[in-house]
Amino acid sequence: MNHTTSIQTQALSTMLYELAMRPGHHQKHTMTKALVMQPLTFVAYDAYTKMHQASSHRPDAHTYTHMFKAIACLLPLANIDPTTLAEKHGLCKTILHACCRDGHLTKTSLWILRKNFPVEDEFAEVLLSELDHHLGGSNMMDKERLLSIPEDQLFTHLPEEWSRNGRKFKSLNRHRQ
Repeated sequence: MNHTTSIQTQALSTMLYELAMRPGHHQKHTMTKALVMQPLTFVAYDAYTKMHQASSHRPDAHTYTHMFKAIACLLPLANIDPTTLAEKHGLCKTILHACCRDGHLTKTSLWILRKNFPVEDEFAEVLLSELDHHLGGSNMMDKERLLSIPEDQLFTHLPEEWSRNGRKFKSLNRHRQ
C-alpha cells in the first residue's frame, strides 16, 4: 500500500470519529449513542474489507492501527452491552488475524488492541488464540505466562513474522512498548 492510501485510511477513521462525536448527533442519550456508534464501526470495517480485497490497495500497518483505533473510539467500553462487547472482540480478533498474517503488527497497534479489552484475560485469550493458530497448536505460552510479561516487553515475545512488514513503520514502533 502506498503512502496516499495510508493517508486515506487515516482520513476515513478520523472522519468516522468526528461524525460520531458531532455535538447533538448522539450524545443526548446512551442508547442513541450505541445505535450510532455500532453502524459506524461497520462502515469502517466495510471500508477495510474492500481495501483488503482490492489488488492495488492492500492494508498496511497504519490501516490496522487505525482499525483498532476506530473500534476503540466507536465502540467505547463504557456502557457497552454484552452483545456489542462480543462483536467488538470478534472484530478485534478478525483484524488481528489479518494483521499478523500480513506481517503488519506494530508496537502501537498491539498497545491499542490491548486497550480494547476491559479485562486482561480477554486480551490474553485473543492473543493466545492467534498464537495457537500461527503455531499450529504447538504454542508453549499459557495465559498466566502471557499476562506476566511486562507490557513494554510483550511485542518482543511474539513471532517475528507478525511484524515483518510493520517494522519499517518507525512512527508506529516508537510507542512506549
